[in-house]
Amino acid sequence: MGYHEDFINKISVYVTGWRDICKWGCASAIIAQACLESAYGRSNKAVNYNNYFGLKMKPGRVTCNDGYFTDTSSEQLPDGTYITITTQWYSFPDMNNGVLGYYQFISSGGYKGIELCTTPESYLQKLKDCGYATSQNYVNNCMAIVNKYNLTKYDGVSPMPELKPDSPLASKLISSPTTYGKRPKTPDLLIIHHMGCYPSPTAEEQCKRFANKSRRASATYCIGNKGDICQGLLEAYAPCTSSSKKYDMRAITIEVANSSGAPNWFVSAEAVASLIALVTDICKRNNIKMLIWASSKYDRLNGTNGVNMVMHKDLAKTACPGPFMEGCLPYVALAVDQNLGVL
Repeated sequence: MGYHEDFINKISVYVTGWRDICKWGCASAIIAQACLESAYGRSNKAVNYNNYFGLKMKPGRVTCNDGYFTDTSSEQLPDGTYITITTQWYSFPDMNNGVLGYYQFISSGGYKGIELCTTPESYLQKLKDCGYATSQNYVNNCMAIVNKYNLTKYDGVSPMPELKPDSPLASKLISSPTTYGKRPKTPDLLIIHHMGCYPSPTAEEQCKRFANKSRRASATYCIGNKGDICQGLLEAYAPCTSSSKKYDMRAITIEVANSSGAPNWFVSAEAVASLIALVTDICKRNNIKMLIWASSKYDRLNGTNGVNMVMHKDLAKTACPGPFMEGCLPYVALAVDQNLGVL
């Protein structure tokens, strides 16, 4: 097997996997783009920065990158001549996040209607028309790769196994495409939110809301008013829930439904019971020996004496998790620690 086929085999897993999560995208065209833009994974951008699609830095478009870098590139002008540009590009920690970054980039604006394209040629033409590439032969060059390597075989069934919830307490996994990317370490922090709306949706309905790419938010788990649990993002991925990449990269976040509206934002006993059971399970599977709460914001933000619970209101100008749930957090920590056998 040559390096062309080897690269296609590797990147196709992530392209089709994120396509299935995002519910759009023509895999054959996207794989061909990666091949063309990265010289089959051998360009400087790909080798050193896992940028396989020539993604230029655009503020607010991508969350799963780990930085930026400066590099040169050539662009074709309408008259057919070429110029060299020097600009900033996204850097990603690995191939998985590099592919996710592509989906986030395309879904964040400027490519309206791209999700409706069902053939590689129409998909590529739509990208070209929206300004993704300057090369006048971009569509033909990508289609030559699609045809040479029979890439349309990836437009059908995904080679990835069906993703299942991490927690046996979750009824299903409805994954959001909005994430800071794969975590470098096992999560060691809990951030419990309230949904902040009433009537509140079920856990599954809330996960579906986060799964909509236009929402640009996510949570690891959602708990409904009746105690139902649905997972919104695999625990290996950092959610975009708490207005802080620094803390969400470490945290499992949980959105809990409200049983009443403002000002107290009450939460049902069933939801609190499910929260305690879910957090106990999370702690056991992630080797969190003890759940530690502190009344001091300073201690929460700095992890004083092993404190591993933070509130959204610690990180942003918000009332989340609401006065009732905030009052419950010391009790939740106590109940979880009793379940863990450390009290």
